[in-house]
Amino acid sequence: DNTTAIASVVLGASIIEKHFTLDRNGGGPDDSFSLEPEDLKQLCVGAKTAWQALGQVDYGRKSSEQGNAQFRRSLYFVKDMKAGDVIDENCIRSVRPGFGL
Repeated sequence: DNTTAIASVVLGASIIEKHFTLDRNGGGPDDSFSLEPEDLKQLCVGAKTAWQALGQVDYGRKSSEQGNAQFRRSLYFVKDMKAGDVIDENCIRSVRPGFGL
């Protein structure tokens, strides 16, 4: 069936290769394992659905979140750092309001 091909879309595939025939009983060398028209249609619909289900990543703040920014935590440096210094848990603190990183 088409499950593996459709799952490959979710894993990043952008090209799916499938054999196609108008009739599996046509006698051609690949006919016995090729997709017929309805199978190809189902593959196309399934792949499109899987692609759309991935959605789009958007890390931007939504308008509905604007009022809640003051309640979020942010990371702030609590001591002076120089270029090349290693940042560890003693250098930063998670504090409110959420106007830092």
